[in-house]
Amino acid sequence: MTRINKTRFLGLTVIIVCIVALSGPIFALAQGAPTLTTNEQATFELYPATALTGPGTTNTDSPKTIRDIDASFTNGWASADVFIAATFGNTGTMTSTVQLSADGTNWVDAEFDYWTGSAIGQSTHQRVQTASGGKYMRIPLAGEFLRVVMAVSTEASTVITPSVTVTYRK
Repeated sequence: MTRINKTRFLGLTVIIVCIVALSGPIFALAQGAPTLTTNEQATFELYPATALTGPGTTNTDSPKTIRDIDASFTNGWASADVFIAATFGNTGTMTSTVQLSADGTNWVDAEFDYWTGSAIGQSTHQRVQTASGGKYMRIPLAGEFLRVVMAVSTEASTVITPSVTVTYRK
């Protein structure tokens, strides 16, 4: 074979290999296969570090728009990892409760069932903090929206600075 024919042969071989390699994913997309894997995730800051004084209750915003995305909108996600960090200026208590909503207006506490050994019990997804540090909750999602309610029960002179970050998972 001449040098030109070898180059043409090699070029055609590369093109054919590329077509064959890409035909599988293209065929899968044409059949409506999901374009995202079960390992995909997205992380958003629901509540930036902001000082709160007690007693009182503060909710993360809904909608909470970040990068033109409503971070409180959970449609399409299976679970949420909620991270709550707080810095305490003095003694006090902050209870953080995850809430879910179907419409972004009517909110209910995210609850879970568990076995007590003799019956099925029910509890709310919440964390209580009495000192600086972080807390974590994994929440199975329901409805369309998520927010975190932070209830501060402390003296008005005590400042608690919480921040809330959420990682949604498929």
